[in-house]
Amino acid sequence: MARFAVPDGWTVQAFQFALDCTPEQGACLRRQFGGRRYARNWAVRTLKEDITRYRETGQETEAPSLGGLRKRWNQVKDTECTDADTGEVWWPRISKEAFADGIKGGRRGGRRDCGRT
Repeated sequence: MARFAVPDGWTVQAFQFALDCTPEQGACLRRQFGGRRYARNWAVRTLKEDITRYRETGQETEAPSLGGLRKRWNQVKDTECTDADTGEVWWPRISKEAFADGIKGGRRGGRRDCGRT
């Protein structure tokens, strides 16, 4: 795939913004990204357990897919997402899309180095 080249006569301009969050907004951001990471780790752990179970017993599970993993996540999130001290379920305070993106793996197109040289 060819890289994008800026045509002659064009100007490229970029912007960078700093977030100035209130403490409540910062806590919400941390919850969203933490939920995403938790779902990603759950998906990886679940797939590894499926592979191990298949190798040990020959028991097959449904072929891995985004839809299948999301369905399995919805079935276990009430037991997976509980506070160890209080037993309170914490997933409702987080966007379902944060979990979905974590399960998906969050792959994005473009350069991995964010344009740094």
